[in-house]
Amino acid sequence: MSLTFLILWGCIISALVWPSHGCKKCCGSCTRPKRPACPDIQEGRSGSNKRYFPNTDKKRCTAASSQNCKGKFYSSEHECKSCCQSFLK
Repeated sequence: MSLTFLILWGCIISALVWPSHGCKKCCGSCTRPKRPACPDIQEGRSGSNKRYFPNTDKKRCTAASSQNCKGKFYSSEHECKSCCQSFLK
């Protein structure tokens, strides 16, 4: 086998393997789907199916119900604040 073939084969294999590495930090979306898909959750209510989005009016992350929200969003307020800082300015 020639050296060129081996290098080309290595590049192809690395290109296939690289996307399989998962996202490590800030992989969720900072843009909220339009209501009624993700309705607000009143403050003080508990529940495990909360997702957090930046609320530009209040300059903080607010909780929404994740039952009908399609996509990957943040599951904690702290994660939302640290990953969506540009939306909260």
